[in-house]
Amino acid sequence: MRLLELREDDYIGDEEVDEALAYIESFLVRRLIAGVTTSNLNRIFQRLAVQLVAEDAVPQAIRTALSPARLYWPSDEQLREEIRSRAFYWQGRTAQQKLVLRRIEESLGSKERVDLADKRITIEHVLPQSMTADWLSELSDGGDDADLLHRQLVHSLGNLTLSGYNSELSNSSFAAKRKQLGQSGLVMNQEIATCERWGKAEILARADRLADRAISIWPGPEESGRGSAASRDWTLLHSALAALPTATWTSYSDLAELIGSHPVPVGVHLASVSVLNAHRVLTRSGQVSDGFRWVDPDDDRDVHEVLRAEGLVFDEAGRASADQHISVRDIAELLGLPIAADLAETEVAGDDSLSPQALTALEQRFLRQLNEQSGPQAAGAVQRLLEHWRAGGGELHYGTSANASCAPIITVGGQSLYAIRFYAKTAEVPFGLLRNRKPFNDPALREELRQRLNDAPGVDIPVAKLELYPSIKNSQLASVAVFDVVVAVLDWFRATVTASEE
Repeated sequence: MRLLELREDDYIGDEEVDEALAYIESFLVRRLIAGVTTSNLNRIFQRLAVQLVAEDAVPQAIRTALSPARLYWPSDEQLREEIRSRAFYWQGRTAQQKLVLRRIEESLGSKERVDLADKRITIEHVLPQSMTADWLSELSDGGDDADLLHRQLVHSLGNLTLSGYNSELSNSSFAAKRKQLGQSGLVMNQEIATCERWGKAEILARADRLADRAISIWPGPEESGRGSAASRDWTLLHSALAALPTATWTSYSDLAELIGSHPVPVGVHLASVSVLNAHRVLTRSGQVSDGFRWVDPDDDRDVHEVLRAEGLVFDEAGRASADQHISVRDIAELLGLPIAADLAETEVAGDDSLSPQALTALEQRFLRQLNEQSGPQAAGAVQRLLEHWRAGGGELHYGTSANASCAPIITVGGQSLYAIRFYAKTAEVPFGLLRNRKPFNDPALREELRQRLNDAPGVDIPVAKLELYPSIKNSQLASVAVFDVVVAVLDWFRATVTASEE
């Protein structure tokens, strides 16, 4: 309304209105893709309207006002990472998601206009939500963990497209989907059909192409003087719990999938912060987590009695009724998040039966600080890395200083070595320590470690720090590409140390 008022008074023309609206649209779309909450948009735009004066170059004034990092307008680099790694299928509403995909399709020179009002047009997962034997074989072809890849990529933008044949495609093999998509009038579907297979490399490559298109369609913020944004908060999790209907329960795994985290950090957060309905979060089997405690130490109520009084029904084994379970699909519907009618449930890795009380005091302290300073997505990524290390027989060492830390260690010859130590906000690479420990007292091996870490997008450890303690941000680990590199580095580090003792 303020823009139209300035136009009516001849302070700005149609081209300036178009440019100003393009910045506003970009601000909204990029935040949608990045999963930023919409709760403060009213205040942002009310304040912006008052700031616009006739004497200013209005489009540039709008771009400048919306660019501070605290307003979460993702930069080009941030947008690329969000498109590669974030579960876009859970962001915003279905119509908004379809609009993003339609605009990208139109930018490809499509001659077939997508009618959003046509109910036959739905969002199609190329890699299906429910895995089949064919798809497990497709994903594991490169030696990757098929289940882990599925969880990481299935809802990402690189795996999503528009189709009027969702029910026909369903869980079909890629060969069958490829034939159908090749007959589509949509350019984005024809591009998918040119692929011989559909796995991690193809999904991430398509994500990069979509990011190029998105950046050209929606201009980014001013980069100078933005400062750094605070880490993502837990608003979506809190909103999900507040929306639970009476006499229902959900699980740590459901919440972890919704916010892109991991069940253990979710459990630690709920045990540390007073959150409405947190006591209605149970294990996947519907049981109260062992050692459950209320956040308020003076609250001595029996949680089972509280849940029964609220209407939950338990069997003799202490499992809540499955009929009263609110799944991640149900939560998405309650919050108005997009959901397909034929959505199949997906599994989340991790043991959500482990209560925060079952963790050691040092583990709890580390996870609390990690949750607070790095946010749910980074905390989930760190937890998955630590689980990967333990699954390979490695140990974890938790620091005792005020700044909590955790290092995945391997002990050989009576000494402990580690390639990385996680703190609340950063992951430190201890070259200074390794230079005095075999076999990494060999500068060539430390240089190889540096180069392997630098294979991760956005990681650039200079050679000058080969005897120091450089670090990367935990938030970078939320990127699938960075996560995969660090996993590979940990595996290489373990193999290198083990081989040196043989």
